[in-house]
Amino acid sequence: MRGSRIILFADYYPWEAFTALASAMRRDGFAVQRVSSAPRDGWRRLMQQVDRLVYGRTRDLVVPPPAKGGEVALTDPGAVIPVGTCDIQAPDDLSRLLLTEVPGAAEIMDRARATFPAVDLFDKAAMSGVARSLGVPVPEEFPLPGPVRFPVVVKSVVGSGGDRVRVVHDDRELERAVAELGQLSDTPVTVQAYHSAGQFVVGAVAKDGHFLVVAAYATEPSAHDPNGPSSVVVTVDHPEAVAASEAIAGAIGANGFVCLDFVVGQDGTAYFIDFNPRCFGSWPALQELGVDFLGAYRHVLDAGPAPQQVVLAAGQRSALLRFPAGARTVAGVGRWAASGIGVVARRWHLLGWRWGVVSLAKIAAGSVQATAHLSRGGAHPDGG
Repeated sequence: MRGSRIILFADYYPWEAFTALASAMRRDGFAVQRVSSAPRDGWRRLMQQVDRLVYGRTRDLVVPPPAKGGEVALTDPGAVIPVGTCDIQAPDDLSRLLLTEVPGAAEIMDRARATFPAVDLFDKAAMSGVARSLGVPVPEEFPLPGPVRFPVVVKSVVGSGGDRVRVVHDDRELERAVAELGQLSDTPVTVQAYHSAGQFVVGAVAKDGHFLVVAAYATEPSAHDPNGPSSVVVTVDHPEAVAASEAIAGAIGANGFVCLDFVVGQDGTAYFIDFNPRCFGSWPALQELGVDFLGAYRHVLDAGPAPQQVVLAAGQRSALLRFPAGARTVAGVGRWAASGIGVVARRWHLLGWRWGVVSLAKIAAGSVQATAHLSRGGAHPDGG
């Protein structure tokens, strides 16, 4: 990676985590480029034009899945990576595709030591095997065909953001979930015990398997949209999970952003369930709280010294930008917009003016869209 200065962002729908990172790295002297999918509607076309302030012109080389959780494709694998690229940030399924179809992608991404198979980083079953070999608790797995103790979680071994995950409660639901995920993906499925006492995340930046910065946190949805995107990050105290996460990172020689998901059993045990070697949605909120993810990432790219590690006390809270608004009244849209403007004001100096301008434009556009939608459908009686 030494000597190169372009960071490539690849996606097939907007990732706010990527936009924040791209703006901050441009401010620090890096060039950025983006490859994505051609917008299918006027709203996406408008948002892509807004995003040009951060990314420049987006190249339409990604074919998005025809259905949520389906397979992504590339129109021209040989044209994806520009000369001078020093890193690639992409969701898990697209990262795996880049690794298998684009020459040189593994060397550029450099997510693990050379002796570790790069594609295994994006394979939930493979990474569960790494964790299990280290003595890190992993949910019990049920091979199919065979007996199952419900409820269980059925998931494709490759996927991002829960798009190929189903919780099932009986044999009929199990059969339906396995068939559905099999149609969406050419990767196998795993069936694991379901633990519902809580979940949290360990987010870090690693270099040669050691964490430069790390924070454990949970997320909370908005009170007016409990099933919508997360709106708040809350730090948690779980040193055992942090130690387990660094053990996994050390076993593979991890480099760059990593995000490890855990669920909590009724007995309080934290079970590792997923490993994501990319920047993640909550990093700007943690950066605001004092964990220098940007400094650590620059260090991984040989562009600055290692930052000082900061240990956050449990219970610290930081708001997230959340799109769409999800509000159920016009007043709720106003509160959503005010919250977003407050986030932008607090992070402008951290993430750069490009991110700030783009975020304000998206908040304004989202407010207009949400208000128009409510005007057509009427206000929700429960408020927003």
